[in-house]
Amino acid sequence: MKRPFITSLFLILALTSMAQASKNYITPDWKHIEQLCTSRPDSIRLLVERVATPTPEQPPTMAECVLAYCGQSYISLGKETVNEQEMNKALQNKETAKAIQLADKVLAVNPLNLSALLVKAQLCRDGWPFATDTPVPKNTGYGALLVFQRLLEAIAATGDGSHAHPFVVTSVPDEYHLLREYLGIQRVKGQALVGHCDILTLGGVSERYDKSTIHFDITREMELLTLLFKGK
Repeated sequence: MKRPFITSLFLILALTSMAQASKNYITPDWKHIEQLCTSRPDSIRLLVERVATPTPEQPPTMAECVLAYCGQSYISLGKETVNEQEMNKALQNKETAKAIQLADKVLAVNPLNLSALLVKAQLCRDGWPFATDTPVPKNTGYGALLVFQRLLEAIAATGDGSHAHPFVVTSVPDEYHLLREYLGIQRVKGQALVGHCDILTLGGVSERYDKSTIHFDITREMELLTLLFKGK
Protein backbone atom coordinates (compact mmCIF):
# COMPACT_ATOMS: atom_id res chain seq x y z
CA MET A 1 0.00 0.00 0.00
CA LYS A 2 1.29 3.44 -0.89
CA ARG A 3 1.88 5.77 2.02
CA PRO A 4 -0.37 8.85 2.01
CA PHE A 5 0.75 12.12 0.47
CA ILE A 6 1.35 13.49 3.94
CA THR A 7 4.62 11.54 4.10
CA SER A 8 5.96 12.85 0.82
CA LEU A 9 9.34 14.53 0.54
CA PHE A 10 8.35 18.02 1.67
CA LEU A 11 6.96 16.70 4.96
CA ILE A 12 9.92 14.44 5.54
CA LEU A 13 12.10 17.54 5.20
CA ALA A 14 9.82 19.42 7.57
CA LEU A 15 10.07 16.69 10.17
CA THR A 16 13.82 16.56 9.79
CA SER A 17 14.10 20.31 10.31
CA MET A 18 12.29 20.01 13.64
CA ALA A 19 15.05 17.99 15.32
CA GLN A 20 17.27 20.91 16.27
CA ALA A 21 18.18 21.09 19.92
CA SER A 22 19.30 17.52 20.48
CA LYS A 23 19.21 14.20 18.71
CA ASN A 24 17.03 13.02 21.59
CA TYR A 25 14.37 15.74 21.31
CA ILE A 26 12.00 16.85 18.58
CA THR A 27 12.14 20.63 18.71
CA PRO A 28 9.71 22.50 16.42
CA ASP A 29 10.96 24.98 13.86
CA TRP A 30 7.99 27.34 14.20
CA LYS A 31 8.77 29.42 11.14
CA HIS A 32 9.06 26.34 8.97
CA ILE A 33 5.84 24.87 10.36
CA GLU A 34 3.95 28.12 9.75
CA GLN A 35 5.16 28.20 6.16
CA LEU A 36 4.15 24.57 5.73
CA CYS A 37 0.68 25.19 7.17
CA THR A 38 0.25 28.17 4.85
CA SER A 39 1.43 26.41 1.71
CA ARG A 40 0.09 22.90 2.44
CA PRO A 41 -2.81 23.20 4.92
CA ASP A 42 -4.64 20.18 3.50
CA SER A 43 -1.60 18.01 4.07
CA ILE A 44 -1.40 19.12 7.69
CA ARG A 45 -5.10 18.36 8.07
CA LEU A 46 -4.53 14.86 6.69
CA LEU A 47 -1.74 14.30 9.18
CA VAL A 48 -3.89 15.63 12.04
CA GLU A 49 -6.67 13.26 10.99
CA ARG A 50 -4.29 10.30 11.17
CA VAL A 51 -2.91 11.35 14.56
CA ALA A 52 -6.49 11.88 15.82
CA THR A 53 -7.49 8.35 14.74
CA PRO A 54 -7.23 6.02 17.75
CA THR A 55 -5.97 3.00 15.81
CA PRO A 56 -4.85 4.22 12.37
CA GLU A 57 -3.87 1.77 9.68
CA GLN A 58 -0.45 3.44 9.53
CA PRO A 59 0.51 4.59 13.04
CA PRO A 60 2.16 8.03 12.99
CA THR A 61 5.76 8.42 14.07
CA MET A 62 6.57 10.53 17.10
CA ALA A 63 7.91 13.30 14.85
CA GLU A 64 4.67 13.26 12.86
CA CYS A 65 2.67 13.54 16.09
CA VAL A 66 4.71 16.58 17.14
CA LEU A 67 4.25 18.17 13.73
CA ALA A 68 0.50 17.52 13.81
CA TYR A 69 0.19 18.95 17.34
CA CYS A 70 2.14 22.09 16.46
CA GLY A 71 0.69 22.47 12.97
CA GLN A 72 -2.91 22.21 14.15
CA SER A 73 -2.42 25.43 16.10
CA TYR A 74 -1.99 27.24 12.76
CA ILE A 75 -5.14 25.61 11.39
CA SER A 76 -7.56 26.19 14.28
CA LEU A 77 -5.91 29.41 15.57
CA GLY A 78 -7.40 28.94 19.03
CA LYS A 79 -10.97 29.26 17.72
CA GLU A 80 -12.04 26.40 19.99
CA THR A 81 -11.20 28.42 23.13
CA VAL A 82 -14.70 29.75 23.88
CA ASN A 83 -16.29 26.30 23.68
CA GLU A 84 -13.41 24.90 25.73
CA GLN A 85 -14.09 27.44 28.47
CA GLU A 86 -17.80 26.61 28.42
CA MET A 87 -16.94 22.91 28.56
CA ASN A 88 -14.85 23.48 31.69
CA LYS A 89 -17.72 25.42 33.29
CA ALA A 90 -20.10 22.55 32.53
CA LEU A 91 -17.66 20.15 34.16
CA GLN A 92 -17.47 22.29 37.30
CA ASN A 93 -21.27 22.37 37.43
CA LYS A 94 -21.41 18.56 36.93
CA GLU A 95 -23.39 19.01 33.71
CA THR A 96 -22.06 15.85 32.11
CA ALA A 97 -24.16 15.78 28.94
CA LYS A 98 -23.43 19.44 28.21
CA ALA A 99 -19.72 18.94 28.80
CA ILE A 100 -19.63 16.05 26.31
CA GLN A 101 -21.52 18.09 23.71
CA LEU A 102 -19.11 20.99 24.11
CA ALA A 103 -16.13 18.62 23.95
CA ASP A 104 -17.42 17.42 20.58
CA LYS A 105 -17.66 21.03 19.40
CA VAL A 106 -14.10 21.69 20.52
CA LEU A 107 -12.82 18.58 18.74
CA ALA A 108 -14.69 19.55 15.57
CA VAL A 109 -12.46 22.63 15.43
CA ASN A 110 -9.31 21.11 16.91
CA PRO A 111 -9.23 17.27 16.88
CA LEU A 112 -6.06 17.38 19.01
CA ASN A 113 -7.37 19.48 21.88
CA LEU A 114 -6.14 17.70 25.01
CA SER A 115 -8.78 19.11 27.37
CA ALA A 116 -11.67 17.94 25.19
CA LEU A 117 -10.06 14.54 24.63
CA LEU A 118 -9.70 14.11 28.39
CA VAL A 119 -13.36 15.00 28.94
CA LYS A 120 -14.38 12.38 26.38
CA ALA A 121 -12.04 9.83 27.94
CA GLN A 122 -13.42 10.43 31.42
CA LEU A 123 -17.12 10.72 30.62
CA CYS A 124 -17.69 8.47 27.57
CA ARG A 125 -16.68 5.06 28.86
CA ASP A 126 -19.10 2.95 26.81
CA GLY A 127 -17.57 -0.08 25.16
CA TRP A 128 -14.39 -0.27 27.26
CA PRO A 129 -12.19 -2.11 26.67
CA PHE A 130 -12.08 -2.82 22.95
CA ALA A 131 -10.37 -5.94 21.62
CA THR A 132 -6.75 -5.21 20.76
CA ASP A 133 -7.21 -6.38 17.18
CA THR A 134 -10.31 -4.25 16.58
CA PRO A 135 -10.14 -0.66 15.27
CA VAL A 136 -11.24 1.66 18.06
CA PRO A 137 -14.08 4.04 17.11
CA LYS A 138 -13.03 7.67 17.17
CA ASN A 139 -15.98 9.16 19.02
CA THR A 140 -15.63 7.01 22.14
CA GLY A 141 -14.01 7.46 25.49
CA TYR A 142 -11.40 4.80 24.84
CA GLY A 143 -10.62 6.27 21.44
CA ALA A 144 -10.16 9.71 23.00
CA LEU A 145 -7.89 8.23 25.65
CA LEU A 146 -5.61 6.64 23.06
CA VAL A 147 -5.23 9.94 21.18
CA PHE A 148 -4.76 11.84 24.47
CA GLN A 149 -1.93 9.51 25.49
CA ARG A 150 -0.34 9.76 22.04
CA LEU A 151 -0.25 13.54 22.25
CA LEU A 152 1.18 13.58 25.76
CA GLU A 153 3.99 11.31 24.57
CA ALA A 154 4.58 13.69 21.65
CA ILE A 155 4.85 16.71 23.96
CA ALA A 156 7.17 14.74 26.22
CA ALA A 157 9.39 14.06 23.19
CA THR A 158 10.03 17.78 22.68
CA GLY A 159 12.28 18.19 25.72
CA ASP A 160 13.04 17.18 29.29
CA GLY A 161 11.62 20.14 31.21
CA SER A 162 15.00 21.76 31.77
CA HIS A 163 15.96 25.34 30.91
CA ALA A 164 17.98 24.06 27.95
CA HIS A 165 15.25 21.74 26.66
CA PRO A 166 11.79 22.92 27.78
CA PHE A 167 8.67 20.97 26.85
CA VAL A 168 6.86 22.59 23.92
CA VAL A 169 3.13 23.32 24.31
CA THR A 170 0.55 25.35 22.41
CA SER A 171 -1.84 26.17 25.29
CA VAL A 172 -1.83 26.75 29.05
CA PRO A 173 -4.00 23.69 29.84
CA ASP A 174 -1.55 21.45 27.99
CA GLU A 175 1.18 22.38 30.47
CA TYR A 176 -0.94 21.00 33.29
CA HIS A 177 -2.09 17.93 31.36
CA LEU A 178 1.53 16.93 30.81
CA LEU A 179 2.39 17.70 34.41
CA ARG A 180 -0.54 15.83 35.98
CA GLU A 181 -1.63 13.11 33.59
CA TYR A 182 1.79 12.22 32.17
CA LEU A 183 4.39 13.13 34.79
CA GLY A 184 2.12 12.41 37.75
CA ILE A 185 2.71 15.68 39.65
CA GLN A 186 -0.37 17.43 41.02
CA ARG A 187 0.90 20.45 42.96
CA VAL A 188 2.38 23.70 41.66
CA LYS A 189 3.80 26.11 44.23
CA GLY A 190 4.84 28.99 42.00
CA GLN A 191 5.12 30.30 38.47
CA ALA A 192 7.44 32.66 36.61
CA LEU A 193 7.39 33.85 33.01
CA VAL A 194 10.83 34.48 31.55
CA GLY A 195 10.76 35.44 27.89
CA HIS A 196 9.04 32.63 26.00
CA CYS A 197 9.42 30.19 28.86
CA ASP A 198 6.88 29.38 31.58
CA ILE A 199 8.67 28.08 34.68
CA LEU A 200 6.61 26.22 37.28
CA THR A 201 7.90 25.51 40.77
CA LEU A 202 6.60 22.10 41.75
CA GLY A 203 5.20 20.84 45.03
CA GLY A 204 6.47 17.33 44.62
CA VAL A 205 8.25 14.80 42.42
CA SER A 206 7.30 11.54 40.74
CA GLU A 207 8.89 8.49 39.16
CA ARG A 208 8.85 10.32 35.83
CA TYR A 209 10.05 13.72 36.99
CA ASP A 210 12.28 14.47 39.98
CA LYS A 211 13.23 18.14 39.49
CA SER A 212 11.87 21.03 41.58
CA THR A 213 11.00 23.15 38.53
CA ILE A 214 9.70 22.46 35.04
CA HIS A 215 10.14 24.65 31.95
CA PHE A 216 7.67 25.03 29.08
CA ASP A 217 8.37 26.72 25.76
CA ILE A 218 5.23 28.81 25.23
CA THR A 219 6.25 30.57 22.02
CA ARG A 220 3.16 29.43 20.12
CA GLU A 221 0.95 29.73 23.18
CA MET A 222 1.76 33.44 23.45
CA GLU A 223 1.11 34.01 19.75
CA LEU A 224 -2.32 32.41 20.00
CA LEU A 225 -3.21 34.45 23.09
CA THR A 226 -2.26 37.60 21.19
CA LEU A 227 -4.55 36.59 18.32
CA LEU A 228 -7.43 35.93 20.72
CA PHE A 229 -6.99 39.30 22.46
CA LYS A 230 -7.07 40.99 19.07
CA GLY A 231 -10.27 39.12 18.24
CA LYS A 232 -8.88 37.35 15.20
